[in-house]
Amino acid sequence: MWAFIIFAFMDTNFPHHTKEAWLEKVENELPEGKTLQELAIQRPLYNHDGFSWPGPQNQVEGFLPSAEWKITARCHDNLSCLQALQNGAEALWLSPGKEDLPADLLAGVHLDYIHTLLDFSSLNGSEMVVWENWLNNQSTTAVIIPFNRTPIHKNISHLSALASTPDDLADVMSRMMASEEEDTQGWLVHHDVGSDFYGEIAWLRALRSLFLDLIDRNKGTKKMYTLARLQPSGLDPNQDLIRFTYHSLSAVLGGANYLAGPDWKGSENNYSRLVQNLQHLMKQEGKLHYFQDALAGSYFIEDITSKLVETTHLKLKG
Repeated sequence: MWAFIIFAFMDTNFPHHTKEAWLEKVENELPEGKTLQELAIQRPLYNHDGFSWPGPQNQVEGFLPSAEWKITARCHDNLSCLQALQNGAEALWLSPGKEDLPADLLAGVHLDYIHTLLDFSSLNGSEMVVWENWLNNQSTTAVIIPFNRTPIHKNISHLSALASTPDDLADVMSRMMASEEEDTQGWLVHHDVGSDFYGEIAWLRALRSLFLDLIDRNKGTKKMYTLARLQPSGLDPNQDLIRFTYHSLSAVLGGANYLAGPDWKGSENNYSRLVQNLQHLMKQEGKLHYFQDALAGSYFIEDITSKLVETTHLKLKG
């Protein structure tokens, strides 16, 4: 109570300091013989002169930073789609079968307000056309990402990583480089989040760095999306909830664009709802969606990320 009263009468109008005044103070406090230029940090994913004023970040086409991560629900029917959305899902991940009609599977879903990931791997060309025509008639502004396990014109190529290891990263990048000339819009890289907290963060950051290097080197315009998935162990669901907490955190801090929990099926989705709520806590209480690459500049994270990038380069050259 007293703390609140004191705070209420505090003068919180702090004086404004200019960049010039700040630099002058820093320079005056440097050890003798040191210069401001010696504060510069040059690392593969983090170039910082040590005294830059915060400003707008340059956005690279094709990369959605971690601040844009979407709470994703993998659904198998219309009822589970509606339940997931009612519980705060921001993206739907669907794998329509030959018998699934878009008007039935997406009945009551307002596509303009969400992202929709569509795995068309089970459909043939004419069946995909039915979906594409229906979607175009519904909305021209919705974010819809059609992907396929085999490269198809206008679709995103689906690349799956078995685990978050240097070998898996090299495998993803080699497949990305091999398909670079194909007439597709880009790649969706999907992997199951593992228990190596720092390794997961470094793996996703290294993937982003390697992708941007590939696009910059070849003057490309393709996009990359990362889809991280939380996989139940099949043992104790309550232990999985605890495990999913730090799994989710590592995926978000690593820069995943989409994060999905256990599948939503039918009407019995209480466990999927609980797992999805973990992401709501990270957004509504942790405010993690306010930050782009929140761990940038951390020596440990930058070091293991750069080593992973270097290791992958060596594997690709080999």
